[in-house]
Amino acid sequence: MSSDTTAAEKLSGALTLIRSGVPERMLLLVIGGGAGIVSYRRLADHMSTDWSIAASQLPGLGPQSPESKSIEKMADAHLAAVIKETSASTYGLIGHSMGGNVALELGRKLDTLGKRVAFVCVVDQAAPQARVSWRDWLFWQKSAIAQLPARQRWRYIQDGIRYRLRSSRWLPRWCRFLFFGENQTDQNRNRAERQTANEFRMGLLEASLIALREHRPAPVGFPFILVRAQSGSPLIQADPRGGWGAVALGPFGVVDVPGHHMNIFAEENVSCLASELERFLESTDDNSRE
Repeated sequence: MSSDTTAAEKLSGALTLIRSGVPERMLLLVIGGGAGIVSYRRLADHMSTDWSIAASQLPGLGPQSPESKSIEKMADAHLAAVIKETSASTYGLIGHSMGGNVALELGRKLDTLGKRVAFVCVVDQAAPQARVSWRDWLFWQKSAIAQLPARQRWRYIQDGIRYRLRSSRWLPRWCRFLFFGENQTDQNRNRAERQTANEFRMGLLEASLIALREHRPAPVGFPFILVRAQSGSPLIQADPRGGWGAVALGPFGVVDVPGHHMNIFAEENVSCLASELERFLESTDDNSRE
């Protein structure tokens, strides 16, 4: 474990420097959807690489923001921050869940700009062509509920049902007033003013599903690493390459690590992931010297 990890330094609205290192080499931890920086800070704490490490997260991302429903637009916003705030010539990108899709698209854009993409690492995420079924939708909702304290879980479900009924076209207005106390004045209010935190979270998850469903990335030739949780989704485990074979045409690596989708960055599991990533970073350094 490195001893030079310092407090995160905010570089811009989207980019946070977790550790200073060799400025020419930058490890970008791409945060997608409603995740936060805490998990990636834990990952960085278990790595001793001399690469600079930064986390990229879009501020103000919400269900109604244009970026939330497009992987490409998310990647464009991340790219703008990366180009503005970093001077690296070589990038390694890591993304968990939907962040993996964003990392792949960001890597493609950096490659197009002439930057060297050492690798893109997708952590426990199925390929874009995997269809979004009701099972996937329920899995996302289960994931969101699992992150909430026990006392808030039933409220989350209630708010989600209420939100769905309020926003439905088929529910008569008198039903909305009878069951939810909503009148015309309430309906004319800004939605953001009356959404609860849980409704916002559900809306963001659903927007993310739309983004994933519409994402159709072009094939890439840089190295690709698929990290699979040992208790991961059947969509990832069924195919030896997790469905990414048609997209990642360059060197391909698959790593299995302990845990499931929601605790892969937990303290008891993250050290295994960190050691595997350091191995790839070391091989990248060796190749760059040749």
